[in-house]
Amino acid sequence: YNRDTMEKQSEQAQGLVGKVLNHKWNSTTYSAILKEGIGEDTTAKANIATIIALEVGNERDWENATSPTGPVGPGQFTRDTAAEVDLCNPKKVGKAPCEIYDHRSNPRKVIPAIEKNLQRAKDRILSCTNRGQSLDDKTLDILAIGAHNGGSAIICKALQAAGEEPTAGEVRRKITPSRVKEIYSKDSLRAIERGYRHRNRDERRSGAEIKAREISNYMQRAEQLREEFKEAIE
Repeated sequence: YNRDTMEKQSEQAQGLVGKVLNHKWNSTTYSAILKEGIGEDTTAKANIATIIALEVGNERDWENATSPTGPVGPGQFTRDTAAEVDLCNPKKVGKAPCEIYDHRSNPRKVIPAIEKNLQRAKDRILSCTNRGQSLDDKTLDILAIGAHNGGSAIICKALQAAGEEPTAGEVRRKITPSRVKEIYSKDSLRAIERGYRHRNRDERRSGAEIKAREISNYMQRAEQLREEFKEAIE
């Protein structure tokens, strides 16, 4: 990367940071909602704001943003994951998740749910490290943010192929199409292909190639955004 490219990316990140913190919902800014839901923990707020920026920062209607593959709202939660973090009703006889109630469009509910989902991801990632492998707090945060996009299983698969004290970048580079194929079902990968081709008819990559690149890019952008949010929130 040359200096001009890095400066441009920094400017874009700073613009997205301001956009998220000043974004309004029912006359309340997201910055205020973060403080209501999380308190004064700067790092926790930065992690959550990073996910919101990555998921819906470029959408027009954050609260009602809906992915072609199903996720909804500022946190882009699927029905099943939403049920696991108390945003939706769990699956019951005759009732699917989110059929009785669905809070995925309510940022006051979504922000604590993102925090809960990040903590679950951290617990799973720590439980799957190789013997002798250690993670610093920053790396663990970035891996958990990556899991919000791709799931903990693919992060664990990549982590186990990394060194004893891996950086987030090292783990990110281990997220390959072949490893994605080991984790994701064929149906899931086909759905990813359809979703991308719906937006770009010239897309020719396989679902595994698309998802591997998507998770890797998500984590790379998260590293920069997280630092920008921490500085802005402090």
